[in-house]
Amino acid sequence: MLSQTVEDVRAGAASSEQSERFYADLADGLHALAQPLTILRGSIMALSSEEITPERQRHYLDVSKSQLERACALFDAMQELMIEAQGRTERSAFDPDAQRELP
Repeated sequence: MLSQTVEDVRAGAASSEQSERFYADLADGLHALAQPLTILRGSIMALSSEEITPERQRHYLDVSKSQLERACALFDAMQELMIEAQGRTERSAFDPDAQRELP
């Protein structure tokens, strides 16, 4: 009886540590995602300027592309974190890359 209680306490502590780590990783991911989105927003605003040269336009398009790719990679990493935290091995039905048949 006492050994079961000790095991329950250990399991609860491990679960609590895992939960804290998960939320810390999630917070880090959200913070990291903010930077490329902010840069992307700035690039789009610059592109809307009527006085932009073709060279600057190409520059802002290149910046936008690289930051969008970075944001997508961060999002994918966060999605994998969620899948691991839920103990699943498959992606959600909401995943646009998931292969599924239409009715």
